[in-house]
Amino acid sequence: MSNKVVWSQGLFLTPEHFQQQDQYNEYQLKRMIKSLSRHGYGLKKLILNKEQLLQGKLGVKEAEGLLKDGTYFSIPERNLLPSLLDLSEVDNINDKRIMLAIAENVDNKKLVAQEINSESSKRYRKELKKVSSINVGEESEIAIEVAEENYQLMVEGKSQDGYECLPIARIKEKKQDGSIELDESFVPVVLDLHASGILSSRMNNLLSLLEHRREKLAAKVMGVDNSTASSIHNYLILQLLNKYLAELQQLLEQEYSIPYELYLGLINLEAELATFYSSARKPQKQMAYSQNMIDECFSQVEASIKQYLSHVLDESAHEIVLEDKGYGVRVAHIDQVELFKQASFVIAVKAEIATRELKEQLPRQIKIGSLSNIRQLVNAQLPGINLSEMSVAPREVPVKKDYSYFAIDSRSPLWNENSTSRSIAFHISGDFPGLDVELWAIKNELS
Repeated sequence: MSNKVVWSQGLFLTPEHFQQQDQYNEYQLKRMIKSLSRHGYGLKKLILNKEQLLQGKLGVKEAEGLLKDGTYFSIPERNLLPSLLDLSEVDNINDKRIMLAIAENVDNKKLVAQEINSESSKRYRKELKKVSSINVGEESEIAIEVAEENYQLMVEGKSQDGYECLPIARIKEKKQDGSIELDESFVPVVLDLHASGILSSRMNNLLSLLEHRREKLAAKVMGVDNSTASSIHNYLILQLLNKYLAELQQLLEQEYSIPYELYLGLINLEAELATFYSSARKPQKQMAYSQNMIDECFSQVEASIKQYLSHVLDESAHEIVLEDKGYGVRVAHIDQVELFKQASFVIAVKAEIATRELKEQLPRQIKIGSLSNIRQLVNAQLPGINLSEMSVAPREVPVKKDYSYFAIDSRSPLWNENSTSRSIAFHISGDFPGLDVELWAIKNELS
């Protein structure tokens, strides 16, 4: 029962009156908490005791949070540590979750164990606590019986009827020697995202990916004619990333980061990215958020965002890594053989000499071929593939200060050899202090 006690003149007081008033107060408080948040339960902090996993035992060092019924716990600051869970003699527990559990608070049910320091399964167990008066001048101290919440650890699948349970870990494997290996990828039910190291790490990695894409886009649009369709597209994506990065970073950097708020931000980001990169031009239906399925909810939207982000900057221009082989030779290995037919190739070059001097000297002092023939071209002083100066940087390539751009002639008779060897090799002779060379493949519009 959760009704308020009628306090009246001449009432004969019994312990049941105070117990009933406690039940009423507790009920009102928990109802208020539930009404304020649909997802207001889970862990705020969790540190497992893994020191005896080799012996098949698991425990809790610290835990703080709210149960689904609104009960607050703080172990060991406020509540006693639950006993170690001994799994050494328990079979068929692979992929089973470990629960932090306590008996439900049920009307007309005996909730407090009779014996002091009892190991019973009741919701509360009696403990003797010494307390002193809070009044100045009153130094007396007495021992009183208090009801300690009686938390225990249990394996999923064991009868949990009559218990409030919160999953805190998952067993990956119980080995033949009885030792236990936990699933380190498991995401428990959390009130605070930071309570799950794995989920917090995944979200930080996702934001790092967003940040990387934003920086690349920002570099790409700077100094570029913003009237083309491609540039307008890039500006819109950059605007979108700027907006959501600011919001998501704020949510993650809070001391208390609420998973549901972060999830809303992610599904909104996914919906806007879908406008640009989904073939249907609309987002796929995401799971309705469930506190009990945090991992599944975040995994789905996380995968969708990563898929869309793979298209950002994956439009027409690809920077290809150049390997410095020494003696003036640089080599690019190109696995996508179709680029030799579907793309044009451009090099961006910077050196600590006058730009005009660089543009005049480089085409005369560079030989371009494949990895298999570059040595022959250099030793025999044979002409390689032609290089021609470009008056402006291609719009698909990020414009960088003090860089000059040159186009490689893919119509050269030597070009097929590059395609066969899947490589482009450069030999640059002469003195070009501070030389930096970038190779870009720009897909043709019809490819």
